[in-house]
Amino acid sequence: MRQVKLIALDMDGTLFNSQGEISEKDKDTLKRATEAGVAVAVATGRAYSELPIEMLYEIGVRYAITGNGSGVYKLPNMECVFSDCLDHEVVCTIIEELKKLDVYYDVYIEGLVYCPRSVCHNIRKMDMPESLYEHIEKTRIVVDDLPEYIKGTGKQVEKATINFALLEDGTYLDRDRTTEILERYPQVQYLCGGFHNWEFTRAGVTKGTGLRFLAERIGVDMDQTMACGDSENDLFMLKEAYVAVAMENATEQIKQTANYVTLSNDESGVAYAVERFVFGKN
Repeated sequence: MRQVKLIALDMDGTLFNSQGEISEKDKDTLKRATEAGVAVAVATGRAYSELPIEMLYEIGVRYAITGNGSGVYKLPNMECVFSDCLDHEVVCTIIEELKKLDVYYDVYIEGLVYCPRSVCHNIRKMDMPESLYEHIEKTRIVVDDLPEYIKGTGKQVEKATINFALLEDGTYLDRDRTTEILERYPQVQYLCGGFHNWEFTRAGVTKGTGLRFLAERIGVDMDQTMACGDSENDLFMLKEAYVAVAMENATEQIKQTANYVTLSNDESGVAYAVERFVFGKN
């Protein structure tokens, strides 16, 4: 196997532990990897504005594959080096249909996250931890009319996210109806990024396409790449990477796709995998 020169790390459930923190062991190991000349990127469903830039930069992360591959940015100055965005007409039409449902939704535009004022009351109805409620409330830019804002500014939409309220019978309010809407648009592809949500990007856009672009940009062959992940939106990234690492806490689908399963995100599984595939330790 050729030496690993580029590592792409999912964040939630992978680099971040259950407390939303990066362990000291992971930090130290990634610092050593970058000092040894390995490029490290985070690969996330999040927008650039949602990243802990200072912390990531401190441990050597210099790139971020964001919005499930729809935007690739350089740290720490939010320089976009690649984007593959949704068609304006398609995303605005879908949003008009979502307005008829009782769901929360937002869109990622050039590294920032926007939501319409009309859905803000649904934030605390979503099935997720308190810390994520607070995160969403701090990071969203509220506008009166989202389609009007998109069309009026002409800004590029990288990704859209839709979240649902959990009902007493264990189902999610309007999730099936949202699925029916998304199924009518072959121009987009959707997947679950966590907490039973739906996230959609332009068809063909994945963390895997973002990884391939970044590798080409920095002159790394794909057989020198390694990726770590735990959930559905990591699937194509693991398929693209030469060394595909699943966390112990990953879904069964991700474990079956990977060629190696490391420790969990609460056991510094990223550090364990880096030690093995970068530094050659068993």
